[in-house]
Amino acid sequence: MSNLCDFEKHRDQIENIPAYSIKKPYMPIPVYLQEADNLASRAKDDMEALQAIGLAPYKITELRELANACRYVQSEWIKEDGMRSEAACNWKEMKFQAVELNKKLVSSFRFAFREHEDLKGLLNGLSTTLSNTRLIQQLSDLSTIGMDHTGILSPILDLSLLEKADSLSDELATALAIVNGERRSGNKTRLIRDKAYSLLKKTVDEVRNCGKFAFRNNAEHLAGYKSFWVSKHNRNRSVIDENTPF
Repeated sequence: MSNLCDFEKHRDQIENIPAYSIKKPYMPIPVYLQEADNLASRAKDDMEALQAIGLAPYKITELRELANACRYVQSEWIKEDGMRSEAACNWKEMKFQAVELNKKLVSSFRFAFREHEDLKGLLNGLSTTLSNTRLIQQLSDLSTIGMDHTGILSPILDLSLLEKADSLSDELATALAIVNGERRSGNKTRLIRDKAYSLLKKTVDEVRNCGKFAFRNNAEHLAGYKSFWVSKHNRNRSVIDENTPF
């Protein structure tokens, strides 16, 4: 519960970060959070030296709290991302069924009504290439039209497909609403995650800069104030750009 408590403690500060101050993670968040925890432990041991050059002691406590707060929001975003992926898979599967059913019904209706000039107008606008919302509506329309003309359709069509079209239309509408809702929710949660990360990064940078200055003449101790992840990746490629989202 400490992660949630620390998030609640800093919630207002996190949520009020302006858009222009938001930073995108340049390394995997779990790695960054572990490095922040390691930094907090090192800085706590070096409190006297860091305080001597002007670092407020509360910054070290706040560093750990902000890491916990960011960890909480990261977990929430990962959870929602999984739910969003599941909803998207369900939608994709149902849409495939709906597209195939729509094709079958449209072709069957056109064939069954081919000699009924007075009924052909009912088929105006029917299509097999549709947007999501039009597909949902057309399945409902086809079910309604079909139920009114079962005598014409029964020789060539399994009439249970009309009921399936009606129920599938409802299911698709619900699934699409969930997917769209999850997308909006996921975007909001990720924004809060990025804000929490941005606030944490500001504190991490401050503590690291103080440590690098305080121990600038002690190479072994200085290493504790550098990012192991950045150092490792900079040995293998061009310098990490901290403004590049990971």
